[in-house]
Amino acid sequence: AICITGSDSQGAFAIVSTNVRAPIVVDAADAEVVSTAATAVRSDIAAVTGTGVVVKNTLAAGDLPIIAGTIGSSSFIDTMVSNGTLDVSDVKGQWESYGLQIVSN
Repeated sequence: AICITGSDSQGAFAIVSTNVRAPIVVDAADAEVVSTAATAVRSDIAAVTGTGVVVKNTLAAGDLPIIAGTIGSSSFIDTMVSNGTLDVSDVKGQWESYGLQIVSN
């Protein structure tokens, strides 16, 4: 289970910390609503933490990103599905659904 907390813990994924600003990555070819949602999440992160993160369309070496996308429309999501690092069985074929997973490099 994924738990959101305000403190560091073992196995945690930091969105914002002293040395981390996790970018939100979306595929530019995905539906516009994905970028809209990513921008809303960016605003929520800034409101809660007082620190901004960026929304971008590329992955860079060393990034520890939040990746948002649609199955079949996001090259980032589809690549992780095809190589077995992302399990979408709970949401595939569903409308208005989402999944949260921490994926190792």
